[in-house]
Amino acid sequence: MLLHRNLPTLLQSETCGMSVPEIQLVLQAGTLGGRFTTLEGILDQVYEELSEKVFAGDSADSGDRSNFEKFLSNLKAVS
Repeated sequence: MLLHRNLPTLLQSETCGMSVPEIQLVLQAGTLGGRFTTLEGILDQVYEELSEKVFAGDSADSGDRSNFEKFLSNLKAVS
């Protein structure tokens, strides 16, 4: 998928992967399914899904949790 920051919307196919190296985000093909949205919409969806589902239990290492919370903070800052 080619992203152009000056385009208001984009079409992401079901088999599309996506990479945002500035925040170390890599989505494998098919991760989010197909959608017609904005880049911000995709990033918001990734944030919502990750913040709700990952490290929900008590077994997470505190270092891993801290690194992941920093990643989520960076993700939210760009979305």
